[in-house]
Amino acid sequence: MKIFIILILASLSSFAIAANETSWPVVSETQNCPQTLQIKAKAGEKYVVVVNGKKEEKLFAKDGTGFNQDNMNAVEYSGKTYKFIRPSYVESNPAKIEITKNGATTRCPLLNK
Repeated sequence: MKIFIILILASLSSFAIAANETSWPVVSETQNCPQTLQIKAKAGEKYVVVVNGKKEEKLFAKDGTGFNQDNMNAVEYSGKTYKFIRPSYVESNPAKIEITKNGATTRCPLLNK
């Protein structure tokens, strides 16, 4: 009986871990940029996460709106090192990220996922 309960708890914990990993999908990746960056976002959250290798940084929406894949307005997310500019759904411009390092700013286009 104890083994049965342990198996149930183990399977429930694996479902919880899998749900946590899929809740923040990658929505954009850099292209033609010196750094490989990924933008992870979750619908309704007021911030996105920039992943640079194993480092992560939260970028908060300037206007305080939650993330929406089909947003009708352009939204800018800012943090210490990065600025993610997500154009509105109607614009045909790609999303961009600005990387500030040692006072120099590099702007890279992003490929939407």
